[in-house]
Amino acid sequence: MDKFVKFGYTSVKSKTVDAPYIKECPVHYECKIIYKDDLEPGVLPREIEDDVYPSKNMHMLYYGEISGTYAVDTAEKILMD
Repeated sequence: MDKFVKFGYTSVKSKTVDAPYIKECPVHYECKIIYKDDLEPGVLPREIEDDVYPSKNMHMLYYGEISGTYAVDTAEKILMD
């Protein structure tokens, strides 16, 4: 699903990565993927795996390095409200 279209978000070009950020968010992080790996069945506690992954359609795990952090001037007030 295109979340920018579905929720009416505005796409803004990031400064350090080739991925957009959401203009309407008061804070955003830019990250570079440094490693990724498949989450394997049987690694998580059974009750979590059965609840979250009943069809065994596991996630891809991403490890990143933050390359930029930005906030609007009113971010603290917005986040505390």
